[in-house]
Amino acid sequence: MDAYNFELQEWINSIKEGRVDGPNAWDGYVGQISARAALKARDEQRVVKIESQTKPNFYN
Repeated sequence: MDAYNFELQEWINSIKEGRVDGPNAWDGYVGQISARAALKARDEQRVVKIESQTKPNFYN
């Protein structure tokens, strides 16, 4: 819970300072494909390669 509160407070602070900071949609995408691969690896008891699209320049 502390980690979530810290992350949320950091985001609020960045907005107050006129910048956007923290996770974005790309981070969510990578988290989802990683979680899906982890579940598949667990279910199939094997190493699963995580494959994603090329990160758009928009997120750099």
